[in-house]
Amino acid sequence: MPFHPHARRILRSRVFRVAAAIFIVWTFLETLHIHRGLIEADQQPEHPANTEKIFLAALPWNNEYVLRTHLINQIRDLVLALGVGNVYISIYENGSYDGTKDALRDLHRELDDMGVRCRVILDDLSHADIVNARPKEPTEGWMQINQAGYEHVGVHKGDYALRRIFYLAGLRNKVLEPLEEMSKNGETFDKIIFLNDVTHTASDILTLLNTRGGDYAAACSLDFELPPAFYDTFALRDSDGDPAIMHTWPFFRSAASRHAIVAGQPTPVQSCWNGIVAMKATPFYSEFRGQALRFRGVSDSLALEHIEGSECCLIHYDNPISKDLGVWINPAVRVGYCHPGLHKAKFAYDWDLFKRVCSWAYEGVHPGPGQSWVSYWRIMRGLWENRARRLITVRWLRNWKVEHRVRAWLARDENHVEVGRSCLVDEMQVIEPHGWLHA
Repeated sequence: MPFHPHARRILRSRVFRVAAAIFIVWTFLETLHIHRGLIEADQQPEHPANTEKIFLAALPWNNEYVLRTHLINQIRDLVLALGVGNVYISIYENGSYDGTKDALRDLHRELDDMGVRCRVILDDLSHADIVNARPKEPTEGWMQINQAGYEHVGVHKGDYALRRIFYLAGLRNKVLEPLEEMSKNGETFDKIIFLNDVTHTASDILTLLNTRGGDYAAACSLDFELPPAFYDTFALRDSDGDPAIMHTWPFFRSAASRHAIVAGQPTPVQSCWNGIVAMKATPFYSEFRGQALRFRGVSDSLALEHIEGSECCLIHYDNPISKDLGVWINPAVRVGYCHPGLHKAKFAYDWDLFKRVCSWAYEGVHPGPGQSWVSYWRIMRGLWENRARRLITVRWLRNWKVEHRVRAWLARDENHVEVGRSCLVDEMQVIEPHGWLHA
């Protein structure tokens, strides 16, 4: 006997209510479980005494505010935590147009007083000097600008402009120069820490160094400028080689990366940088496999296709131990960015005010003991937004233009090779007198 229309409506209504109730209960229990797990994952055991030799590398540029309000004290605290005799600090600065050089001189004096071995190079070469010394003919790392619109920064159509990534890779390699010099004298290091201009604590770096018990090719923090959105999208690639699918938790498309970050555990990725990076030092010595690992940009011939890739991403694909030991994000290490250039006129050297503002990003992802850094609402919203994004987006479509250009470039010359294809983006970045620009 067929259902009466009214009966069918009642049945559909009941089915809908049951389904809705199941959905609500499931979401509630899942959110509760994850929230509790994130709190437990943040409860770090006491750090063992450091016995490793650590090489700390930094490239400060226009960072006077952050140095004076945070970094000088944080570097001093880190040295004490690691052990003065276990640390070597290499800093290279060039062309800052604020008081960064003076701040670094103060840091250098403090390190000398502590007996810390260090090399601090303050180079007067500025971006404007680089632009003014541009070549008149093709030169490695220099690209010809074939469009107008940049005359206000001294870059004209037909000029050669220095590729930003090529330039940055060279600076990072300068910071690493003491490695080989000291190796010739029989001294090597266990780990290299690359430190950006981020607020952090010594405990954060100790936690990072102890990621997976120290068993990694590279371990990175998570960086935030405007929490809950993370900052460094340029270098981060998940375990499948994709960029983050969203800027907020749980960030990733790939199952392996997503499941780990949801559990608050070390998260497998193919590439990361994100504020602070600890890397096993072995590949950076030529004795390892005959050639020391160093930073690079993509070749000029590929860059001519309007293709670029972060040197901080490419280094992981070039690293011969990345596949064996893995590259990992440690979500227990969350650091904060602050860019003083945006606020300099407002703060007018009010160091206390600036310190409070710059601490905001860090405090935004450190709510305090017994609390999760991802709220109940953010967990629930993030899970379903991530599912929706995975459902309605297609991996291959995201970067089809870049892939088309790369395949054409590979086909033109059998000697063309690029192992870091996941790093590549549709951009060209060049140096201008006060920084850099997209061309």
